[in-house]
Amino acid sequence: MQYSSAATRAILVGTLAVLAVALLFLWPVRAASPRDLPIVVAGPPAAAQLVEQRLAGANAPFVTTAVADRAAAVRRIETREAYGGIVLTPGTGAPAGTVDVELLTATAASPAVAQALVQGVGTLGASGAPGPTLRVHHTELAPLAEQDPRGAGIAMLALPLGIGGLIVGVLTALQVTGRRAKVVTILAASTLAGLGWTLVLHPWFGLLTGSMWTEWALAAL
Repeated sequence: MQYSSAATRAILVGTLAVLAVALLFLWPVRAASPRDLPIVVAGPPAAAQLVEQRLAGANAPFVTTAVADRAAAVRRIETREAYGGIVLTPGTGAPAGTVDVELLTATAASPAVAQALVQGVGTLGASGAPGPTLRVHHTELAPLAEQDPRGAGIAMLALPLGIGGLIVGVLTALQVTGRRAKVVTILAASTLAGLGWTLVLHPWFGLLTGSMWTEWALAAL
């Protein structure tokens, strides 16, 4: 069986394309690791310093910033200036010297970071560490949608937009002539596709819970 040069070229190009795409998607998963994630700490200076020292000792990938109180911590998280927060208050019960630690998370912002924060702060209450005992409890400020409690759907949101955008771009480049016609085609396609994407993910599947107008605008963009 003989292969033409065109067939050989197609085989090589296809193989290289598969390898390139595989590396493009898999290399960040293998090489990337979270670091310098901003979180806020509210509470007495001595207790806040203790928490920062324990996080540093545990090699937790967080950078802490002190804030005045719990309200300030919540505000920083809601405005996406921080991934989470730690609120410290002196314990009111036994044993003496206990510090209550409230962990504030926003899982909808990043499920992976929220999980890392829960794990990292959970080690603060481990017995045997020097200093006062830390009792940790968790408050979720921005949960994921009930239909997607693990965030699996959130992780796939960009895929249809990327594939659809590629198809629209290729078809527009090949079949539409004229600069103005191309611009109008892309704007119309992105607007309609963004609307369909939003309708599927918001009212139908319930993966999105924010403003539909904002979601539509971001999807079209």
